[in-house]
Amino acid sequence: MIDPARVERYSKINKRVMDQSSSENERVTARRVCAKMRKDYPGIHKAAIAFDESEAVVEPEWEEESLNWRTGLREWFRDTVSQVARGLSQADRIEEDVITDIRFDPERIVIITTIPMQSAMESAEDTGGSLQEYARLVGLRVGRDLSDLFEESGY
Repeated sequence: MIDPARVERYSKINKRVMDQSSSENERVTARRVCAKMRKDYPGIHKAAIAFDESEAVVEPEWEEESLNWRTGLREWFRDTVSQVARGLSQADRIEEDVITDIRFDPERIVIITTIPMQSAMESAEDTGGSLQEYARLVGLRVGRDLSDLFEESGY
């Protein structure tokens, strides 16, 4: 079991990653620290999500009719935010873990992509076993790197 104080610290640092009031340097540093903590404490990301949900402010109950639609809206919003956070978490993981090596000559382009298995498995754990979104984001990363290379080479 991960120490609750460590989970709370991870949660606070992870919130900094998406905090637009933080500088880019602070967000990059927060991503690195979170990645290291995810590596050192497997499952800390899920524990932080559970911690954040347990700390959520409970709204007072209203009449039953308004409570039903408010509950539905709240659940939809929570699910949407969770999906976006998982996507951002995967994008951060890919940015830090996936390595692309692109070489080209007049006849061919060779792209070597190195994906640490642990990164892929953590992503599958975060998404309930699905690696399709992870694969799509890796493809975007490779495409971006190839595009950057073309631009630098004057194409």
